[in-house]
Amino acid sequence: MELKSMSGGRIALQRRQYSASCREFSVRCPRLQLRSLSAATCSVWLAAYGLFVLSQIPLCCPSPASTAWL
Repeated sequence: MELKSMSGGRIALQRRQYSASCREFSVRCPRLQLRSLSAATCSVWLAAYGLFVLSQIPLCCPSPASTAWL
């Protein structure tokens, strides 16, 4: 069975059967570019953390205008 990765690389699934109870599967794919994967993961985490911080600001630090009526 042959498949294509998102970048268009070839992914191959191979099955070997040595006996009735012994099978082996192997996947062959192009090398993963660790730098681009790490950069994308880091960007997603930073964006999520930024959204979290922005959503927590009104709870931890009320503005003077919101406490003026007290």
